[in-house]
Amino acid sequence: MQEETMGLWDPRQFSNGDRLVTVKTVASILSIGRTKTFNLLNEGEFASVKIGRSRRISLRSVYEYIERLKREQNPNT
Repeated sequence: MQEETMGLWDPRQFSNGDRLVTVKTVASILSIGRTKTFNLLNEGEFASVKIGRSRRISLRSVYEYIERLKREQNPNT
């Protein structure tokens, strides 16, 4: 995938919320480390599936996580 090989995240490539992405991509989207991303995944913050030995995360669940954080941190808006 281009966004992973280049280490860049282009939001135009992620217009479909049903897309499955790697932990590395989620870490890039959230500007956090891989370990923190795995911790959030293990805490159930993201919906994910396993394909073989690889873990893929629903991009929609990442969007929902971001919105949830916004609501929790800005309850009056």
